[in-house]
Amino acid sequence: MSEADLSVVQTTALARSQSVDDRKRALVAMRATCSSEHPEYLEIARGMIADSDNGCRWQATIVVGEFIESHPAEVWEVVCEHGDSPDEDMRDAMATCLLEHLLEYHFDWVLPKLRERITIGHRMLADTLHRCWPMGDVEARWGEVDQLLIEIGELAKPRSWW
Repeated sequence: MSEADLSVVQTTALARSQSVDDRKRALVAMRATCSSEHPEYLEIARGMIADSDNGCRWQATIVVGEFIESHPAEVWEVVCEHGDSPDEDMRDAMATCLLEHLLEYHFDWVLPKLRERITIGHRMLADTLHRCWPMGDVEARWGEVDQLLIEIGELAKPRSWW
């Protein structure tokens, strides 16, 4: 049986396994199916982001990223939970798999939330934002991100992307 053929119940059981290989198999199964058809995968993957295995962590973050367009508030919660981590690799995952795509699809909604969280003291979240690259139509507005980073002292001057 391939990963795409696993049921939600089987995938959930594998995700909760003590075996790293089983957990990775669950994540492969979630990625192999259309995640948006299985909203329960968002919570399963969300719970796996703090996995001790780096491969599981990144794959779980990628699965959560599948919900950026359909469940942006839940994905934003994940960014808030893990984007302020002292773990640099975790901040990389949050930036590249979640935050830059949240900005891509929900810029006007996310940027004020970022400003608020960063200004109340979530300084590592500013570093996570600094790790993001502009995607899609948001490239034309990336100066607003740079301005926020300049205001909080995270960036000396606007970046040149090419």
